[in-house]
Amino acid sequence: MLNKKSLAGFQVLFLAASLTSGAFPLVANSGGFDVEIESVMLNGLPVATVDAEASVNVSVAVERDSGGGSSNDWKSTGYRIDSGSYTCVDTADHTSSDGGTDTESFSITAPSSAGTYDVDIKVYKNDNCSSEQDSKSGNNNLIVEIPTPTPEPTSADIVAIKIVCDNESDLPNWGEGGPDITASTASDFLAENENCRLESGWDFQWASENPASIDPGGSFIGAAGSPWITFGPTDISGVAITTIDTLSVGAFAWVREVLQSGYIPFTFDQSNQSNDDNVSAEMYCSIDVLNYDNIDSVDAPIAGETYYCVAFNVLIPTPTPTPTPTPEPTPTPEPTPTPTPTPEPSPTPTPEPTPTPTTESNGSPSISSGSPSGGGGGGTILGSFGAQASGGGPITPPTPPAGQVLGETTSCGIYLNEYIKYGAKNNPEEVKKLQTFLNTNEGTDIPVTGFYGPVTHKAVHALQAKYWEEILAPWVPYGLPTPHTSTGYVYKTTKRWINNANCPTLNLPQPELP
Repeated sequence: MLNKKSLAGFQVLFLAASLTSGAFPLVANSGGFDVEIESVMLNGLPVATVDAEASVNVSVAVERDSGGGSSNDWKSTGYRIDSGSYTCVDTADHTSSDGGTDTESFSITAPSSAGTYDVDIKVYKNDNCSSEQDSKSGNNNLIVEIPTPTPEPTSADIVAIKIVCDNESDLPNWGEGGPDITASTASDFLAENENCRLESGWDFQWASENPASIDPGGSFIGAAGSPWITFGPTDISGVAITTIDTLSVGAFAWVREVLQSGYIPFTFDQSNQSNDDNVSAEMYCSIDVLNYDNIDSVDAPIAGETYYCVAFNVLIPTPTPTPTPTPEPTPTPEPTPTPTPTPEPSPTPTPEPTPTPTTESNGSPSISSGSPSGGGGGGTILGSFGAQASGGGPITPPTPPAGQVLGETTSCGIYLNEYIKYGAKNNPEEVKKLQTFLNTNEGTDIPVTGFYGPVTHKAVHALQAKYWEEILAPWVPYGLPTPHTSTGYVYKTTKRWINNANCPTLNLPQPELP
């Protein structure tokens, strides 16, 4: 490879030959041969591909000849993208007489439009980009692309895990409250319960929002119909996964297992709203760890998140047959001899006495009987319904006091006194008042049962969504995703709104939050 000095000597000889032959003179490089741009790298590459308006690192390597004076100085650098004037960059000064290769870096901004561009570079002898030493064209060394926006996620995953144990006593009994269900709940439980295992071949179902009739019952075997959507079965790891669209699900998603024949049922459902019987199958999802029922919810699912459910069960035990005892033979009774009767002696009759006639005071005879006289006529005969008073007359029952008429009340008071939450142990009387209020004021037709079930829960969601400004919006600063995210929880602002609606003269202020 020719170095600069040999190349310069060759060019002098070529120029002399050209002049002798009458040809055009050779045009030297713009900066002469004392300073030469060796390379231009963009983001460390000869050709770089970047996003529109991205920052690009430009690295310029320059070789300077040795020698005295300022002919080999490099004090500033200019660049341009594609065309137009150069932009001056006051890079470090390189003025040593020793020469060698020096490198300077600076940043530029890529164009805002997609395309292929030239990043041209010039180096200068002086500051402020005067006295050009050398230049280098980019030759399509920058490619600009418009990035495709990544769509925001709209889906969430539900992971259902099935555990089967050897005995019912091995089940966790979380029907009256337990830990939130997370990715480690199943593995943590199995680590402490060697008689339990993950089970394959089980289906699960999910449904959105809160249809009017969603719970097929705790002892229902097999897949339920619409609106339930089946997913599974569980794999060898006991896991089944489904993806739900958070935009269409609404406030929450319901999950249930498809109960199989031969396994113990769930004891809590619409017909038996009690957790007294804990000999039950169990299933829990996310933060809904309550009740021995086969219907659990994922509340307010968030796109991009994963929610976990765990279902526990055990085979119905086969009863051990009771052996039938062998009957003992019945002994044959021995015959009892019949005794010979002894004749009784005939009694000798006693003669009756002859009655002696006596004379009464009126001169009439009277025969006195040998029998005792009967009771006298001085006794009192009670009637069938009367009672004997001390004076001989019947007792008259006292007249009950007349009821008092209270003064009419023209004011009203607090209607709901307690909070009401789905799945919690609510006061039935408070729930009845809530159901009556919804029927009277919101036009619902909810049976007044005192149970805060799915139908009442749905009606509360609708109430909160309708009056969101007073009920939901105050919670946004405290973590509620949006002012339209209903919860179904009759809590501080919901209870206040119902009490004010039932009795406007109360005019209760907003409670202290959270």
